[in-house]
Amino acid sequence: MTVQPPYVFISHSTQDPLARDFILNGIEAARIRTWVDFRDIPLDKSWGKEILRAVHKCAVMVVILTRNASESRWVDRETLQADKLGKPMLICRFDDADAPIQIAELQPIDFRAQPNAALLRLIEALQKYPEFQPRSAAQVAENLALPKITRRDLQTPADSPRARRAVQQHPFFDHLLTYSDGQLARAVALDLQVWAENTIDDLNVKGQKIPALTFDLWVGNGGVTLFTIKAADHIPMIEIPLQYLRNTPPFDTHRHRLALLEQLNALMPLDQRFTADRADGRPRLPIAAALATPDKLAAFKAIMDRVVADIRQHEGKTS
Repeated sequence: MTVQPPYVFISHSTQDPLARDFILNGIEAARIRTWVDFRDIPLDKSWGKEILRAVHKCAVMVVILTRNASESRWVDRETLQADKLGKPMLICRFDDADAPIQIAELQPIDFRAQPNAALLRLIEALQKYPEFQPRSAAQVAENLALPKITRRDLQTPADSPRARRAVQQHPFFDHLLTYSDGQLARAVALDLQVWAENTIDDLNVKGQKIPALTFDLWVGNGGVTLFTIKAADHIPMIEIPLQYLRNTPPFDTHRHRLALLEQLNALMPLDQRFTADRADGRPRLPIAAALATPDKLAAFKAIMDRVVADIRQHEGKTS
């Protein structure tokens, strides 16, 4: 963890980059340290574990409440953990989303009509905590000379060019640019990161010289990796470890693994499709060959949605 306490933990959805950056930049302009996942998780660390550790050490949690956040597994886990630990939480409301039950009784700061005034109220609320009290009245005035933003700015769609430029991500994504077709690979990886927020349980970056991003589910006695984004022979790939899914129902049957392989084959060029024996291996989809179009990327996510649903449905029956 790169930020030393005391700091403010920013709980947010990755689909709200403008609201997140508005809050983040405003708090830091007030010389208050912040912790935020995309910036402060080291390459070789588990996102889930680092997030829990950061919640445990934070002085205050700021929750960016939006419709995206209300549907986010990560925001739910973060606020549950903060509530369990008795951490102070300040809620920043950006739309009419329902708040998770653990924060529903907290009075939010309303950013919908006058976001700049709301940001000042947030800073003032943070400065009431001993860890963040300014040293002088002059410093208070200096700290609150914050950049202006309009309500329209905060309502920019998350997939707009402006919003995409505002997104700052984990260094892994920039690492992909060092490979052939790196721009495409980075765009696909960022899209799958957003997909993962509301679909899977954990993201992990493993490896130092050649990092790989794994997409994991917490099932059974441990967990299972659904797929990994990595480079093989300097070509960005998505690897699906079917050999490890053999221990995870319903993919513990060869029939289910073979059916999944056939779905993956539909994304591959005809001359690169997998043979049946790869149902017990680790088939790799070259990103440029298999996922270069929005339709193919959407098809891959739909395949993974079904895999997750099948695993969770079976887990629910056997638990």
